[in-house]
Amino acid sequence: MDDSKSPSAFIAATDMEASLSGHGSIHAEPPEEIKRDLSSRHINMIAIAGMIGTGLFLGSGKVLYIAGPAGALLAYTFMGLVTLGVSYTTGEITTFMPKCNGYA
Repeated sequence: MDDSKSPSAFIAATDMEASLSGHGSIHAEPPEEIKRDLSSRHINMIAIAGMIGTGLFLGSGKVLYIAGPAGALLAYTFMGLVTLGVSYTTGEITTFMPKCNGYA
């Protein structure tokens, strides 16, 4: 059974049109084209992220061997909290003292 032809679907559609008519209209804009231009900087960042991920994956085996599962969990939790703190601090500093020109 096709629901789009049923009377309840028609009533719901007309109710929606009636409720939208009082609030203005909805304009459908054509979708923007996707820009497909990766600079060398973007490609380098993707490569670095891939190397870091691989290093973490391979380094996890050594951590598990030395510290065991509980020690690895504690170590990764601690370093995650340190990373989180650095991220929050960087965000706070950039909102407190915004600068537009890089490292100057």
